[in-house]
Amino acid sequence: MDVMIYYTGWDGKNGSHRLLLEAAADWLREQDRTDQIDALALMDPGTYQKPYFSSPSDIGFSISHSGNFWMCAFGRGELGLDVQGSQKCSPKRLAE
Repeated sequence: MDVMIYYTGWDGKNGSHRLLLEAAADWLREQDRTDQIDALALMDPGTYQKPYFSSPSDIGFSISHSGNFWMCAFGRGELGLDVQGSQKCSPKRLAE
């Protein structure tokens, strides 16, 4: 499976779905599927549930954000992505 990762700065407030739609359109362009960009339909099932694309339905994606960083991976099928900002912490506290 070919996977593409998109990343950008993010203010942490609004716009994650907008960024997701922009990245999905870029991914479709890279896949030579520009005819499907206008049909992109992101469905939001509600709080704490993952949004999904009803059209085209074969887009697999994973979003992650940490601090001022937003990332999204795209492919065909299920995939996962996680980004974590680094911070100082004590080894003892981490072990606990």
